Amino acid sequence: MEPAAGPGRLGRHDNRGAAAVPARGDAVPRVGAIPECLRAFPDTRRSAHPLYSVAAWGADAEAVTTDHSLDFGLGEGTPYSVLYDRDASVLLLGVGHEANTSLHLAEHRADIALGARERTAPVVRDGDRVVVSYEDFETSTEDFRAVGDAFAASVGHAEGSVGAGTVTLVDQPALVDFAADWFEDNRE
Repeated sequence: MEPAAGPGRLGRHDNRGAAAVPARGDAVPRVGAIPECLRAFPDTRRSAHPLYSVAAWGADAEAVTTDHSLDFGLGEGTPYSVLYDRDASVLLLGVGHEANTSLHLAEHRADIALGARERTAPVVRDGDRVVVSYEDFETSTEDFRAVGDAFAASVGHAEGSVGAGTVTLVDQPALVDFAADWFEDNRE
């Protein structure tokens, strides 16, 4: 399965409003300059999830991106859980935890009520455009800044600068474990 998109094929959205993930050579809308630069870099691998695709580069890129579960695409069986299992770090370049997608893995692992819903999205299978259905949780980023601040105060992280921007380096497994507990204690 590969994402369905590209000028002349599908564009940004299909007629049901489902996001159409651009193919390898097409720009990804709304992801930011740094992720887009990585995605376009030679030899970058990209997972095939139609909404939550992940780009990776380097020796383990294929292992990280190959199996990206269609259902619950931010939880188990996704690049985020693979990175957790590999003791990865998260590098936040000029953004805070409100943009830290790894915190969605913590939402999935926390014992909290997340409403489930069915989504549809276009993909290409065997060269044909098809619309697939998959299950997903209703997630939220509203408290990601607060959980990131609590993690920094309790556990800590490395900070620095690149040019005029602030850089934060975080141990992803430690953050995910902390955030799962924090969500259980602080979300209604």
